[in-house]
Amino acid sequence: MLKAKFTLKNQAISAMGWASGLQFISQFISFLLGIFLARLLIPDDFGLVAMVLVFTAFAQLLTDFGLSASLIQTKYLDKIQINTCFWFSLIVGLILTFVMVFFSSQMANFYQRIEIIDICISLSFLFLFNSVSSVPKAIMSKELRHKEIGLIDLYANITGSFIALTCALSGMSYWSLVIQQLVTNFIRTALLLYKSHITILFCFSLSTLKSLFRFSFYVFCTQTLRQITLQTDKMLVGRFLDSTTLGLYSKAYQLMLFPINNISRVLANVMFPTLSKIQDDPDRIGRIYLKTIGCISFLTFPMMLGLICISPYFIEVVLGTAWINMSPYLQFFCGIGMLMSIVTITGSIYLAMGHSKLQFKVNLINQPLQIAGFVIGIQFGIQGMMFGFTVAYIISALITWSTAMKLINLNLMHIVKSLFPTLIITLMMAASITGLDILFLTNNSPISKLIILILAGSLTYASLSILLKPKPFIHIMELINEKRNKTQSD
Repeated sequence: MLKAKFTLKNQAISAMGWASGLQFISQFISFLLGIFLARLLIPDDFGLVAMVLVFTAFAQLLTDFGLSASLIQTKYLDKIQINTCFWFSLIVGLILTFVMVFFSSQMANFYQRIEIIDICISLSFLFLFNSVSSVPKAIMSKELRHKEIGLIDLYANITGSFIALTCALSGMSYWSLVIQQLVTNFIRTALLLYKSHITILFCFSLSTLKSLFRFSFYVFCTQTLRQITLQTDKMLVGRFLDSTTLGLYSKAYQLMLFPINNISRVLANVMFPTLSKIQDDPDRIGRIYLKTIGCISFLTFPMMLGLICISPYFIEVVLGTAWINMSPYLQFFCGIGMLMSIVTITGSIYLAMGHSKLQFKVNLINQPLQIAGFVIGIQFGIQGMMFGFTVAYIISALITWSTAMKLINLNLMHIVKSLFPTLIITLMMAASITGLDILFLTNNSPISKLIILILAGSLTYASLSILLKPKPFIHIMELINEKRNKTQSD
């Protein structure tokens, strides 16, 4: 039993290491190439494509119906289950592709932009790509093959970004972003299908599908509610304001997602299959969860709060003066991102322990609450919408935590204790760079301010961590040492 625990721990550490490392490299390169794209294009180009991505964002969950989560959670799989899910997803993907094409004119009328028609027709293929890739990725994730998944994402993102950059240099405006989406998703789909080594057979079992749906149905409903919430704000901005504002708003959201995608969601993807293997030991799951959110907060809190402090300089230096009005949106998303980075992985508890129905019930309260915040807030402009969402998201997070913690014999105070040391150190770092900016850097150029504040913030945070030694810092150093010792012994 003890040996099994160490084996699972080593597998999880290895998977987290490869997944986070490769994801970071992939996202960082895409981020750098995205900066060049932002300088070559204008916010209106990003806003136009974002209007359509509001709907294609549903591609993964609509073509998957939560079956990927069901495949991962199921202890023993057979070829009938795998192929049934594959053919079901493919059929749904084909249907959704045609639906997107059929309603392209109506979407153009909704946004009052004729360019939307051609963008919709082109991006409709994302439904097809996602339908083919969902099962292969689920199988690889179940087997903790996150190194291979990370390499595939790395290659797909880099290739898609380079092609988009070439198109932008050729003057193809928003079509550069459309082509980026198509190329990236096509390459990812082809490589996942090839590397998963699944055997595609012409077999389909309705009884098997029904059995998997008992778990996946609630996962699908939960993901649908979340996606509706995630896209409602963008749809409202695109419909009631303009594409330029949506471009600024969407770009700010993407920047905020950088640490979340590279830390929180990577760990969530590893935690789900890992915790599924110990689903009958809630106390152990609770200990792992507290350590995980502590480590996540230690990495994401200084990034988010630091970016809030330096956002005007960061935008002007990195993206250019055309994006300078993005600052309030970036600060808003970074504030929400601090909370989002640690709430994101809570879903792994529900799914790993087989409580997808409970997760759905919680989201049946949370997601409409957040949508109400958007709809009520937009009546007072975009600032009102951001305020409404902030209040709604905080309430939703408290509901999510209070429910999930009961499953693993914890309460909200355990979470507060895990996060408190990191929060104090982060606030001290933010106060130091804000004071430095106001007192000593008034006459400096934006680029010198940016460099000085980043260096000062990093040095302050590292020094305080070494001096005060909060638990998350100790845990991260232990993981690094374990990984280093394992590498040396190999």
